[in-house]
Amino acid sequence: MSNDALAIAATGMKAQQYEIDAISNDFANINTNGYKSSRVNFADVMYKPVTEVNNDAQNNVNQLGVGTMVESSSKDFSQGAPKQTQNPENIAINGNGFFEVTLADGSYAYSRSNTLKPDSDGYLVTDGGYRLSDNIQLPPDTIAYQISKEGEVSVQLNNQNELMSVGHIQLAKFMNPGALTAKGDGLYLTSNLSGEAYLDTPGQNGLGTLNQGMIEASNVNMVEEMMRLTMAQRAYQLNAKAAQVADDIDKQTNELRR
Repeated sequence: MSNDALAIAATGMKAQQYEIDAISNDFANINTNGYKSSRVNFADVMYKPVTEVNNDAQNNVNQLGVGTMVESSSKDFSQGAPKQTQNPENIAINGNGFFEVTLADGSYAYSRSNTLKPDSDGYLVTDGGYRLSDNIQLPPDTIAYQISKEGEVSVQLNNQNELMSVGHIQLAKFMNPGALTAKGDGLYLTSNLSGEAYLDTPGQNGLGTLNQGMIEASNVNMVEEMMRLTMAQRAYQLNAKAAQVADDIDKQTNELRR
């Protein structure tokens, strides 16, 4: 039984170490604009039958759990605090939704990037240099551009006072955005659990709006993260103590056999 306790305690320590690693990553990105905090989801592992004999000489079959495991890791896409910058290249999504961008291999990824600016060819790209799938291109003689809350992109050309519309930005939404797979560089990929992207106009059907001249701060909550860290440390210590007790029982059992 003590051998089982050692193995069970080991699974608990491993799972809590994963939780501490996730919290550490959240702390490291507390000043990363648009960053979304992580959530670790645990599940119990398999059970095995345990047969006991009671006073009536009847066998009772019970079950004994054999530990815990990390079932999944998800992102908390709650809104981060808005910050005003007055920089026209800063575009914050206020509410639900993602920019759909095109990767080098032609596949799509999704971003909450706070920057949309023209690349060398005039196409709007995120701060990571990923082109919007809307393929919005600004004319070469553009001297200024505006993006409305509903995603309409208008430009002011050289020697012209009137604005000219050059395209419309759509936002993507998902049935289960928390199940998106983080790729790094602020990008997310679809998964079987997230569902496919549904594109629509900002401000429509539950999607957020676009705010030019603003950025979205990280949504990491310092107080909440400290509470999570304290709980994870306590759980790790308890599992370590259980492993120590199981080891002590093994030592005492071995001494009795001599």
